[in-house]
Amino acid sequence: MIVKMRKISLVLLESETDRALEELRRLGVLHVETSSEGSERLERLQERLSRLQRAQRSLDGYDVAPASDAPRLRPGDLLDRLDELDSEEERLVEERERLQRERDRLSFWGDFDPDDLRLLNEYGLSARLYLLTRDELRAIPPEAPVFEVARRGSLTGVVSFAAEPFADIQEFELPAASLSAVEEELERRRARLDSIERERAALAGHMPLIEKTIAATGEEIELEQARVSMGVDGALSHITGYVPSERVDTVAAAARTSGWAMVARDPAPDDPTPTLVRNPKPISIIKPVFTMLGTIPGYREYDISFFFLLFFTLFFAMIIGDAGYGFVFLAGTLATVVLGKRKGRPVGLEQALLLVLSVATIVWGALTGTWFGSEAIARAAPFRFFVFEPIATFNPRSGENVKFFCFVVGTVQIVIAHLWNFTTGLRSRPRIRAFGQIGWLVMILGIYYLVLNLVLDPALYPLPDFALWLIVGGLGGVVLFSEQEGNFLKGIGKGFAGLLTTFLDSIGAFADIISYIRLFAVGLATVEIAKSFNGMASDMGGSIVGIVGSILILALGHTLNLAMGALSVVVHGVRLNMLEFSGHLGMEWTGIAYNPLRRHTEETQLQVES
Repeated sequence: MIVKMRKISLVLLESETDRALEELRRLGVLHVETSSEGSERLERLQERLSRLQRAQRSLDGYDVAPASDAPRLRPGDLLDRLDELDSEEERLVEERERLQRERDRLSFWGDFDPDDLRLLNEYGLSARLYLLTRDELRAIPPEAPVFEVARRGSLTGVVSFAAEPFADIQEFELPAASLSAVEEELERRRARLDSIERERAALAGHMPLIEKTIAATGEEIELEQARVSMGVDGALSHITGYVPSERVDTVAAAARTSGWAMVARDPAPDDPTPTLVRNPKPISIIKPVFTMLGTIPGYREYDISFFFLLFFTLFFAMIIGDAGYGFVFLAGTLATVVLGKRKGRPVGLEQALLLVLSVATIVWGALTGTWFGSEAIARAAPFRFFVFEPIATFNPRSGENVKFFCFVVGTVQIVIAHLWNFTTGLRSRPRIRAFGQIGWLVMILGIYYLVLNLVLDPALYPLPDFALWLIVGGLGGVVLFSEQEGNFLKGIGKGFAGLLTTFLDSIGAFADIISYIRLFAVGLATVEIAKSFNGMASDMGGSIVGIVGSILILALGHTLNLAMGALSVVVHGVRLNMLEFSGHLGMEWTGIAYNPLRRHTEETQLQVES
């Protein structure tokens, strides 16, 4: 659920600002309402954080050397040295690329000293180089003093001693140095770049220091942002922020002790109220998905964690669709859990989520009789006892049943969205507007029958007469109630004014239900790819080479198929929740993460300014 927030305003003596901020940071519950104002110190800290993060990227990927092997530097000196190395490396890379182009340009001619040709020109004997095509070579007069010195493919390199340059033929520009000199310069650049790499590898021993300094600098930035966001009026300062309602007493107690004035009130609709989502442990396992997506619901939106977890689990199982793959996921996850337990780590949310998804995939795969795409396994005991024949993968008639199930799931999820909107709307005024959601709900039920008729079999799913009445009646309910703001007739007028938009939205709802057929399509693709690799492996024959080839095909093919299935879950399984379901809820995902002023690192702070 989304935790209820209270907006807190504190007034204190301006002279006590620093002490107050430290106390608030110790409490760790006030999300400060920051302003866009800055300060010189804030700019310095942000610049320093940028340099630290640049240094972190520069050393990322290197093995951290033991402390005794790494040269010890202060943070400021370390950043300066890494900046110098980065700048030098950038310059050397540019020079290396320029020398490589020059080497490639000269390699046609071989190694010669361009100063020899320049000396001939000084003594009045014109010497020019040309790189000619066959046609250009034939166009040169036979009597011209031209000598061939190199040939490669259709190009010929010549030196000409004619007094005048050839018309319409580009002269080869003399290099500044010979090919051997260019290669020597190139080797020096390579050697220096290797030296820079070795020095970076040695400096990687400072990575823990950099990471700690980044954390400490981030805290100082948060503190400075809070400081510049405080309003000052003469001898008084004030700060505004947001606190979970159950922690207001904590701030109130600190205010009494410190002599601050405090006002607590409910946030206004236009306040930038942060969102804190808190759920029971069984539901919180879906949190890693939201973290990966970087999505946060608005404070006045919905926490869809429960329904997201419920439907995402089903979508994952249907898209992967294979009980064998489910066991692969399960075995891999259990292995990480066991290794973590040996190191004293608890089961993480990601691991708990994967365990649930793995089991769901095994259940769905067992019901459909899908075990690594093999019909032989599905027909064998004991696997055949778990198969539910109407949706069995190897049942030719199961496709229509799975499609039907997809449309049922889609309709149920969208109906849940409008029921949720209705119950929420009843708690706000005017309550009559909530009945517009009932109109949408009724319309969705009518559209469901239309989808079955148009997408599946019209003979098997004839359109009932009441379906059209549901669609029309639901549309009428949306027009009558969705725009109500207190004046009933005026609300009806606004509803009719938006009739075209409502009609287009109803078409969108039709497309949304159809969109759930992707669960069938992607799941079918996973099975067919698995069957294809199985067929390729079976065609390899019974020889030793054939057996080894079959094993390789099965291992690589199923690994690729499993990886593609996991990607499909992200693309399709997440989409149905984040777009179709959330769209009908009216969610925009524009929330601000609750980030209270607090101390993240240990009390012993690093010096973050050199």
